[in-house]
Amino acid sequence: MTNILSTMQIAGVHLPWQMVLAGVVAAQFAIIALITVFAPIRMRKALAVSTAVFAAGWLFAFDASSLMGNKATTADASTMGVTKHQGSCASIQNDMSAAEVRRRLGQPDETRNDEIVRGPGSVVLIYRDLRCAVHLFDEKVELVD
Repeated sequence: MTNILSTMQIAGVHLPWQMVLAGVVAAQFAIIALITVFAPIRMRKALAVSTAVFAAGWLFAFDASSLMGNKATTADASTMGVTKHQGSCASIQNDMSAAEVRRRLGQPDETRNDEIVRGPGSVVLIYRDLRCAVHLFDEKVELVD
């Protein structure tokens, strides 16, 4: 499910809403700062307000709490659908059976049919959290990426 506001098209370029918001608050800050150079005494309050708007908009756009490592607002792997696997892809060797791979690493996050590229009987087991892919040919390990 996609959100209409997740990306915006500006001049033929797709931008996330965070970048658009950051650009708007940066532009308003630059304009007020430039005006302040020519009228410093009258515009100090406007510059202070503009700086506050800039900071608030920037922090909102880039979710400052997640940038600081706040665990309460950051999504963990279980909510994102990423499975934590035990073991290591370094323990997988050529000619190992698919059942042995699954026993050592668990069920893969994704199984891709690779028959178009490598021929009939070719399958790729993808383990995202381990950052590896196990290429099988006729249920035997052929390659580990």
